[in-house]
Amino acid sequence: MGKIKIPRKNPTLDMTAMCDMAFLLLTFFILTAQFKPESPIEVDAPSSTSNKEETEKVVKITVDTKGTVFFGIKEAKKRRELLNFVAQHYQLLGKFDEADFKEFEGRENFGVSIQDLPKVLKNKALTPEAYKKLNARIGIPLDSANNQLGTWILYANKVYEKERIERRGNMTEKQKQIVAKTSSAGMSKEDKDFWEKEQNNNLKVVLFGDGKADYAVVKKVLDVLQERKVYRVHLITNLKDGGAGGETKKEETKK
Repeated sequence: MGKIKIPRKNPTLDMTAMCDMAFLLLTFFILTAQFKPESPIEVDAPSSTSNKEETEKVVKITVDTKGTVFFGIKEAKKRRELLNFVAQHYQLLGKFDEADFKEFEGRENFGVSIQDLPKVLKNKALTPEAYKKLNARIGIPLDSANNQLGTWILYANKVYEKERIERRGNMTEKQKQIVAKTSSAGMSKEDKDFWEKEQNNNLKVVLFGDGKADYAVVKKVLDVLQERKVYRVHLITNLKDGGAGGETKKEETKK
């Protein structure tokens, strides 16, 4: 009796479910993606081998090759409060409407005087070229007679002061002694972890200066920080040797 051959069938794979899943994921990422805000200036920071993760509670001062100073606060939800404080300080609160505050909340940094800021926000000007078309003064003033950079730093600290006081109020005496120290050297692992956590909760001031920036301007910025009792400044640098241009921070204490 001859052997019965079983007819062979080509295997099939239904791709419908996979295509549906792919389009669902694509739609999800498109709807939830947050685009990086356009930077108003290009800065080529010097290189270093230090690498440290950046936190949310950061004030960033940027100095470009022309000596123009920009100011920014990283945490978007704090920007409205900060602008409110500074506008009140200069008695310009009436110049800003709700749309201006919303526009300011979306900006990581800016580089004009507080007097020119309303028209910059209303016209959604982002770059120095756009500022110039509006006849706005480019750069945050930091002269002794008009030290607006110092005012922004003063109120940035005030914005975070309430949080800091609340945290300290919930600490034990031992924890207060731990966070009062300037270094974690000699601490146990538990104490060191607590100290570092509190350090990350504190507002940090970082300086993002171009490698070719005028040193006199950088020194003036550091002088303003010292006047505001900011003695620890972090520098943003490019990662050296194989860092593929990654942005890093190198901690430095101003003397």
